[in-house]
Amino acid sequence: MHTTNGKIGTTKVKVYICSWRWHRGEAVCSNSARGLVERMDDAVIGWIEEHVLREEVYLAALDELRARIGERTREADNQVPRLEAEMKKKTTELQRLGRLAASTDTPPATIIEDMSRLERERLSLTTRIDVLRTAPKTIDMELDRMEREARKRAKEFLSLLRRNPAEARAVVESLLVGPLVATPIETPEGRRFRLTGTAVIGPLVAETGITTVSDPNGN
Repeated sequence: MHTTNGKIGTTKVKVYICSWRWHRGEAVCSNSARGLVERMDDAVIGWIEEHVLREEVYLAALDELRARIGERTREADNQVPRLEAEMKKKTTELQRLGRLAASTDTPPATIIEDMSRLERERLSLTTRIDVLRTAPKTIDMELDRMEREARKRAKEFLSLLRRNPAEARAVVESLLVGPLVATPIETPEGRRFRLTGTAVIGPLVAETGITTVSDPNGN
């Protein structure tokens, strides 16, 4: 689809038209239908409102996030005993080197270097263990915050999309797998555009009426 200028009476409007016809002419494509940009955008945003901005959708996303993080937390829990055993070995070796260094007035430089290295490794292990033990509590707090934020933003999202078409298109692109296709169809209610595509949560199908729009020259 191609965006161009049009008119409804004397009012200037933006319209979608067939890009193939626009560039190659009527002989190549007979699709002369023109759709108001605002109306067609609203049809897609309406589909998002109905199928995406539902509480069960983003709560399901949060549940999936909790499950994935929970799996990582269980993996982290399994690491703690191994890290503690490793830290115990390093502590024992550090103590042994300390006794060896104390037994001489001038400890060899290699002993001092080994003790310094073991102390750094032991502190690093202690930090990792502390992080793994405190992570579940931090994650639970963050997930609760994310849920509150999701509820808040869902309420603000539609008005934001309608106020900012450029951002709305970016959101649509992030939801789509491939392009949207606009097909003119005849219905009992009159000519309409059927907008179809594949979204990440399933098929996207929306319809909007076609308003009689002339080009700026009145044709």
